Amino acid sequence: MNKLVDILWKTGRWLWDNKERAVLGVMAIILLYRVYVVIDPPAEETVPPPPPPQAEGQVDVPEPPADPPEPAAPAYDPDELVGQNPFWANPR
Repeated sequence: MNKLVDILWKTGRWLWDNKERAVLGVMAIILLYRVYVVIDPPAEETVPPPPPPQAEGQVDVPEPPADPPEPAAPAYDPDELVGQNPFWANPR
């Protein structure tokens, strides 16, 4: 047990004395892993599409909806909504 504590103490002391190197090593490992993922991406799992439904006998196809009715003409004259601009020189 004393030997294990001694190894942990020495490892902790080395990490404390070499913090920068330890951080650099961790960053290098992360960078190498990311480069590995880019170079050798994992295979994508493809799911086959479901089979089309099997129709038995005659299939009823619904009729397309009827065209909407034409809109009614407005009950007012649109020119009545336009007011006279007071800055116009020639009135209408």
